[in-house]
Formats: sequence, structure tokens, C-alpha cells
Amino acid sequence: MTIQSLFTTASSLDLVNTAQVYIALIGFGVALPACLVLNRKLMADEPGARPFKWGFYITVATLVSSVANLVVMVRFHSYSGEFTWLELVYYMVLAMLCGWALSRDRRAFLIMTVCTLSPFVWIANGWYLKYRWQDLAPRAAAGE
Repeated sequence: MTIQSLFTTASSLDLVNTAQVYIALIGFGVALPACLVLNRKLMADEPGARPFKWGFYITVATLVSSVANLVVMVRFHSYSGEFTWLELVYYMVLAMLCGWALSRDRRAFLIMTVCTLSPFVWIANGWYLKYRWQDLAPRAAAGE
């Protein structure tokens, strides 16, 4: 291993870390207008439903961040070890959970919350679910 290869490795890792920060910022920037559009559609489709802005916001932000992290990992070939393969699987599963949670299913929203591995999201979504648990009933039970 040469000194040049050390600098190349360090700079590519810095690039991936910087890209992930930008991904998070873009994810949250995309999530705001998306949650407003999705909430407006929900209110038009189900006039008696309570707003779900926070749920749509955190779900879309997590979805965009997960997909973008997958793209960055594959594009920059930042996967080089066994734990990174686990990370690839993690982001794919998290993206699928986000797609499920967009249907306002409480099980999906709860599982997605736990899988974010973020104590802030756990606390915020726990507080949100405490007051919205009945609103997010599974679709089969909601018609009863």
C-alpha cells in the first residue's frame, strides 16, 4: 500500500460522506412539498380523515434518503466489506417499508420507525403514533 493509495481511499470516503450529507438535505427538501401534495390528496379522497402531514413527511424523507444512499453506495463503490452488504440490504428493506407506510398502515409506519435506527425519529413518531393509532388502522379493519 502506497501513500498515494491512502490519499485516494481517504478522499473517496470523504466524497461518499459528503454525498450522504447532501442526500439527507435533498431528501428533507423533497419531502416537504411531497407531504403537502400527498396530504392534500388524502383530504380530497377521504374528507373525514385527519391530516397525516408528519407521517407523509418522515416517510418520504426516509424513502428519498434510502434510495439516494443506495445509489451513492453503488455509484462510488463504497461497498467493500461484509457489513456494507448488510447496509445495502438495510436500505432496500427500509425503502420498501417506506412504500408500505405511505398507505397509512400503522404496522408499516411502526416498523419503519424502528428500522430508521434514529432515536429522534423513535421519539417523534412514538408521540405521533400515540395520538394517531386509531386513525392508522389497517385497511381491512377500517371498513368494519
